[in-house]
Amino acid sequence: MRLDPDLAVEAKALVALAFRNGPIEDLHAGRPCTVCSGNAEISRIPDEEMKAIMKSAVNALYRLLWQRDCDPQPESGAGPTLHLALG
Repeated sequence: MRLDPDLAVEAKALVALAFRNGPIEDLHAGRPCTVCSGNAEISRIPDEEMKAIMKSAVNALYRLLWQRDCDPQPESGAGPTLHLALG
């Protein structure tokens, strides 16, 4: 599958708006600490883990957007959840 740059931008923007700029950012914000004490000022998600979480979310959303635009009728093996999510 060739990367569609417009879908990639859309996926990144949707993840930022719907996910990244929400409660997960509060967990990520603050000073890094190897032993968190429950203090909200301490980051509980290290930068490397946050990057992996965001990449995973963008990749999953990209696949859904690609399927919406390029393969709106998934094969029967795709499962009903994916089909319903695409509307």
